[in-house]
Amino acid sequence: MTNSLTLREAKPEEAIQLSGLAMRSKSYWGYSDDFMEACRDELTVTSEMIQDSKFHYVVAEMANEVVGFYGVERLSSLQFELEALFVDPVHIGSGIGRALITHARDFIGESGGRSLIIQGDPNAEEFYLAVGAQLIGEKESDSIPGRFLPIFRMEIAESKDTRTVSLESETLEFRQRPKSAKTFVGEPINTEHLQIRPFTRGDIEPFTRFMTDQESTRFLTFGDEQKSSQGARDLLEATITSYGTEHPMLAFAVEAPKTSTFIGFCGLTPHDEETIEIMYAIMPDARRKGYATEVAAVLSQYALNKLGYLRVIAPIAPANEVSKIVATKVGFKDNGLVTDVNSGELVHQFIWLSGN
Repeated sequence: MTNSLTLREAKPEEAIQLSGLAMRSKSYWGYSDDFMEACRDELTVTSEMIQDSKFHYVVAEMANEVVGFYGVERLSSLQFELEALFVDPVHIGSGIGRALITHARDFIGESGGRSLIIQGDPNAEEFYLAVGAQLIGEKESDSIPGRFLPIFRMEIAESKDTRTVSLESETLEFRQRPKSAKTFVGEPINTEHLQIRPFTRGDIEPFTRFMTDQESTRFLTFGDEQKSSQGARDLLEATITSYGTEHPMLAFAVEAPKTSTFIGFCGLTPHDEETIEIMYAIMPDARRKGYATEVAAVLSQYALNKLGYLRVIAPIAPANEVSKIVATKVGFKDNGLVTDVNSGELVHQFIWLSGN
């Protein structure tokens, strides 16, 4: 690679040119014409994508000629995904790919990102490992059934937007809300069938019973200590105490108002000014009655319509089929596999955008 390489933001009118470059770069690996045609849709870059604020496309130029490009998509405040990274076949192996991934990493870091998820071509595995990515799994191709693609994760930087609260039994770490984040209004949220309200100390017994049930917490990202009787009590006490502070934990009880029965709990975790994460859990004897669907819908609508967030995300474990059904029924869209910033495990990132 010569010193004449320059990197700049892509222009909408370059979409067709970049799509053609992606096809040429992919075909470098000797794929058949039928295979390449099956990949055409996923390799196509549109002008709308280049202009969409959630994407960031950058081209590499030499002597005023586009010789490569990359595109990343912001999945949350902390996580991005590599949408594309292609180099013209004439220049493959000259260092342009490394320059592009380095630029992408720097951009993500400057944007506050913590990690980059990469769904790569099997032929590019050595390249991604060489630039510091870690192989974390595989995913079946959207274009070619039965073909599996390696999934990589590249760490960008440690998030500074955290704080630590010490409990007697453990240290519980959680994200601190941005200073300008919307403030949760603590009145109960009432529907015909349930009430979402702040926890009280009267919830200790049913909450502890839930947290110590291994089957109930199988897909939740609580630590082992929190799943003990004392750990659950400490967690609930810390939550209640936080309500009166500048940065409350946005975790709440779910109650059947007609019987005043504790039937579960739910919570919100702001990621930034635009994105908030939802979680919900229902007691075993209250399941299959539609409560999970109602909680997910009501709390998401509250976050979007009352608190003013633009998107609600729901990370769901691949094996948690029931929660996937609930999220889809409510109106969430599966945005594919990402690495959860809390657990470090692959999850389906379900997203509900304002206006959907």
